Amino acid sequence: MDLKQLRQFVILSETLNFRRAAQGLHIAQPALSVSVRKLEEDLGVRLFDRGRRGVSLTSAGAAALPEAYLALEHVAKMREQARAGSEGEVGTVRLAFIGTATYEFLPRALSTFRAKHPGLQVELNELTTSLICNGVAQRTFDIGIVRYPMTPPSDMSMEPVERDRYCLFLPPGHRLAKRKRLSLRDVADEAFVFPSGAQSPAMHGSIMAACQAAGFVPRIAQEAVQIQTVIGLVQSGLGIALLPSVIARSVGNRVEARPLSDSDGVLTGLALLFPTRNLSRAARHFKETALGLAKLAPGSR
Repeated sequence: MDLKQLRQFVILSETLNFRRAAQGLHIAQPALSVSVRKLEEDLGVRLFDRGRRGVSLTSAGAAALPEAYLALEHVAKMREQARAGSEGEVGTVRLAFIGTATYEFLPRALSTFRAKHPGLQVELNELTTSLICNGVAQRTFDIGIVRYPMTPPSDMSMEPVERDRYCLFLPPGHRLAKRKRLSLRDVADEAFVFPSGAQSPAMHGSIMAACQAAGFVPRIAQEAVQIQTVIGLVQSGLGIALLPSVIARSVGNRVEARPLSDSDGVLTGLALLFPTRNLSRAARHFKETALGLAKLAPGSR
């Protein structure tokens, strides 16, 4: 038994006419008769009754027909899956991301990606920048979403997908909260809550560089791994923080967020981090989707 015989059996079952079935299969009628007879011999049963009034399915043929349909359907699905796999349309993208990616960019990217590539799954891993860099370098993850500016590890490439600016986060009732815009020089004497230098070296380093460019070295009262922890510590009055402005849309009244008057030199943003070579097709699809969504964050022009 082969797929050709199954197709012939199905077509003949639908037409119940050897001549029309042969025409639909683009073969000679005698060849179809021989092939069907061979199938019956292989199965050890008669599939069709042949008589002067035409062709009809036997009880054995009627019982076998649904299974023949299923077998042909499974073969079609196998072909479709094989094609999709070769084109990167099935599989999993192992994505690692920093927490601030969830404020705006990541939800949009995931929604668009799933609509364009429904056969692909995304494995989500929220981690710190240092762990993402190590994981992408070791191929534990296919792509990372990290914060720039930063220098990518060797054999890694970066592509910006979201631009933003830093702004100041102050405790409620802070003496400077009455002002709508601040300069970094205005907070030179304040205590700061910083993202962890060990776990978020890119953000830690860029904030430190911004303060130094403004003419002072910040006094760090506390470091924290998670951004929400930084916000909580600012809320408690432990210090102020310099963080990406995208965070301001999610903190409500917990803290006071103020833009910087000197923010032209204090740029930040999100970037894709991925291996320079041998990126899987599924991961390339995610990369293309993310880059297609890349835009300037509101107010960053």
